[in-house]
Amino acid sequence: MNSQQLVFVGTYTQLGGKGIYPLWLDLETGVLTEAGEPLSIDNPSWLAEWPDHQRLFAAGETGQFQGLPTGSLASIAWELSEQSVQLSLVDQVTSGGRGPCHILVDSQLKRLVSANYSGGSAYVIDFSDDGRFARRSDGQADGLLIQHEGKGPNPKRQEAPHVHFAGAVPDDQGVLLVDLGLDQIVFYAWEDLAAGSEAPAPRWIEQCPAGSGPRHLAFHPQQPWLYAVCELSSQIIVYQWTNQGLKQVQIIDTLPQTFAGQSTCASIRVTSDGRWIAATNRGDDSIAFGRINTEDGTISDLAWQPCAGRTPRDLLLVDKDDHSTLMLTANQDSSNLSVFRLDRTTGVVDTMGQFSIPAPVRVMAVGCS
Repeated sequence: MNSQQLVFVGTYTQLGGKGIYPLWLDLETGVLTEAGEPLSIDNPSWLAEWPDHQRLFAAGETGQFQGLPTGSLASIAWELSEQSVQLSLVDQVTSGGRGPCHILVDSQLKRLVSANYSGGSAYVIDFSDDGRFARRSDGQADGLLIQHEGKGPNPKRQEAPHVHFAGAVPDDQGVLLVDLGLDQIVFYAWEDLAAGSEAPAPRWIEQCPAGSGPRHLAFHPQQPWLYAVCELSSQIIVYQWTNQGLKQVQIIDTLPQTFAGQSTCASIRVTSDGRWIAATNRGDDSIAFGRINTEDGTISDLAWQPCAGRTPRDLLLVDKDDHSTLMLTANQDSSNLSVFRLDRTTGVVDTMGQFSIPAPVRVMAVGCS
C-alpha cells in the first residue's frame, strides 16, 4: 500500500491563505508535508475531484467576479512530477450567484452544480472533456440558475434562502440541494436540469425542523440512509432515503451535555465501511463521532475529540486497511490542520500531528474525498 496520499486544501485568501495547497499525507505517521506551490484563486472554499482526469473544480466564495455580483467556478489541472504537484488554471466562469460554498461534480454527465450560499441559489453548468465550461456565443457561461425564495425563523441566519450543499443521490438520478435559510432538503431530477431551459420545480421537498439550519449531507455507502448535519441546532438528522422523499428516523445532538457556549456544526462524513459517522463542532471545537447501527442506520455511543485548533470547518476521513481511519480537520481560525487516528474496532482516537496553513476551510484527498 502506498503510504503517501495526495491532499488538496482550499483556504480563505481574505484571511491570509494563498489559494489551493497540495500536500502529502503519510498514512502511517500522519505527517503532512508540502507537495508543491499553491495555486492563487480567491477564496476556494470548496474543492471537488474529476476522477481519472487529474482535475479539480473549485468554488470561489466571493461576492463579485469579473464585475458581476457573483462568485466563480474554476477548473484546475494538476500534474505530478517526481513527487512535486503542479497546479494550473484551465478555465474560470461565474457561479451564477454570490458566495458559492459547495460544488457537486457529476463525472458521467459532465455537469457541475454550485451551491451559492449568499445568493440563495444553485447553478448547473456542463463542462467538456478538456475541463472547460459551457459558454454562450457571447463567451459568457451557459448554465441554468435555480433561485430559491423565502426565509426561515432565525432572523440573523435565515433572513433569506442560503443554499449550502449540492449532492448526488445514490442512483445518480438527480441532485439534492440543502438550504440552510429555508430548513429544506430539495430534490431535483437531472432530466429537468438542462442549460437554456426554465428553472424547474423540485420533485419533492423535505422540511427539516424549524430553525435547525441544515448544512451538509452524507449518504451511507451501502444502505439507503442519509445523514443531515444541522449548523444552527448542532444536530444530526438520520433519514431513510427513497426517490420519493425522506423518512426521519432519528435526531441526535452533536454537542456534549457539558458544553454551554455558542457552537455551530460544519462538516459530516461516514467511513467507507459504513460503521462510523463524524461531524465537526465550531465553538466546542471538536469532532463528534459515533457508531452507526447496521440494522436501522441510527447513531449511538457518541464521543468527542478536541480538534486541536479553532473552528473546524471541514473534515476528511481517510480509511486504511488496518481497521483504522485518519481524521483530518481544517481549523479555519487557528490556521492549522489536525490529524487523528480512529480505531474503528475500539473507537479509540489517537492524536497524530498538526500542520500550519493559513485559514484552511476545505481538505480533500484524491480518490477518497
